[in-house]
Amino acid sequence: LKSDVPLPADLLNRYAQSATYLSRDPQSIDSTLAIMQAMSSASVPIESQTYVLAIQRLCDEKCVSEATLVLRSWIVEGGETPELRVFEQVAREAVIQEEW
Repeated sequence: LKSDVPLPADLLNRYAQSATYLSRDPQSIDSTLAIMQAMSSASVPIESQTYVLAIQRLCDEKCVSEATLVLRSWIVEGGETPELRVFEQVAREAVIQEEW
């Protein structure tokens, strides 16, 4: 995200959110995570909804390790505590995977 013209945070968040759920292409979540990483590196604030959608999609795709990392990033870098339902979603998926 190095540019002479800064991109608005809301635009980047909308792009990350749309990349997460508008496409069921498995690579779309990779795009979202790459956007979020670039935003984080450039100190562009990531919205709660962007985190929520990324975590939901990762859980849908059975990527619990990645969902846990995004959740941790949200708490550490985002400086806020997600709603309990987000923790429950990741924990529920982890239990399901453990049972397999």
